[in-house]
Amino acid sequence: RDLLVKLLRETISTWEHYTHKAKADLAEESRCWRVYLDGTTAKTRTLDRYLSERTLPIKPRWQLVIRTAKHVLENCELKAEDSEKLTEMMTALDKAFETDIDCPYCGEQISVVIEVLEESQEYIEDCQVCCRPIVFSVMLTSDDQTLVSVRSEND
Repeated sequence: RDLLVKLLRETISTWEHYTHKAKADLAEESRCWRVYLDGTTAKTRTLDRYLSERTLPIKPRWQLVIRTAKHVLENCELKAEDSEKLTEMMTALDKAFETDIDCPYCGEQISVVIEVLEESQEYIEDCQVCCRPIVFSVMLTSDDQTLVSVRSEND
């Protein structure tokens, strides 16, 4: 979630720096976000919700953020370091995905973001409902499928 917010913020900052246009122009030109007119002022309510983890939707549409960053990369003549920064952030976000799991303790279904960093990894994250430690095992298969299994800490 943090990476999603950081990528969008960096994308908007890069856009504004290179084009001298506002984020509403980016929203409109990229066709990823709705722009509303409030009197004579363009508003980007949905995009604005993605600028803070606190207001980020429970199930954010992270592909919109990646498409917005791609729009900036394709439509602005960026310095190499700015292009690399956006590309690296996009790649990192693209490796993450959201999935629903059932807590092995309380049985509640919760949404989690999985970031695939290695072929096989294990880590602990607390349940969002009961706060007990869930052990996540993540494995990348030979055909690039990601398998996720969860168990209680004592299993």
